[in-house]
Amino acid sequence: MARLVTMGLAARQRPLLAAFELVPAITASAVAAIACAVTLPPLVAPAINLSVFTQSPAPVPLRPDPASFLLPLAGLLAITVIALAYEIRSGRRRGLASLLRVA
Repeated sequence: MARLVTMGLAARQRPLLAAFELVPAITASAVAAIACAVTLPPLVAPAINLSVFTQSPAPVPLRPDPASFLLPLAGLLAITVIALAYEIRSGRRRGLASLLRVA
């Protein structure tokens, strides 16, 4: 945020620009996680025999668990929002005076 201040962006423009930088990365990771979680179980199910672990001759189905990928994605989104809010808040407190001290 400090660099954005020196570039002359207004207080309202800085968080928007930071959000626009983070949203594509979060979206790409979410799409990749969902695609892997949905496509991998059917692909590897024929090669994995889980009935050995259940000590049963019946085949054990291998299917995706939505909570196993939605909960980490929700956590990633929460961490991103918290980090962005912290950066915005700390940038307002530091102000231009801290930029002049660093330089």
